[in-house]
Amino acid sequence: HKEVALLKNNVVIVNSARGTLVNEQLIEKFLTSNPNAVYATDVFCNEPYGGPLCQLKNVVLTPHVGSSSLETRIMMEREVAEELRSFKLTGTFKNKVKST
Repeated sequence: HKEVALLKNNVVIVNSARGTLVNEQLIEKFLTSNPNAVYATDVFCNEPYGGPLCQLKNVVLTPHVGSSSLETRIMMEREVAEELRSFKLTGTFKNKVKST
């Protein structure tokens, strides 16, 4: 909560990493009180998103399409192929995903 208090009233926040990095309830309160601030995100805590941020004019929401460029898809396919090759050769993954 203290981090939000440090934000300038005209801040632009972009979250394209993980929905859980931003507390959606706190950011909604902040944006309602600071109409010159902007929040743009492609990721949400729960998807599909249909919460109160949809009603704010100073919010830009996209439906988790940040990786939809041709270049990104090619890179993702290469990384998957490299992971499979690594597992086949060594029995381990280079980028193991940990469950929470």
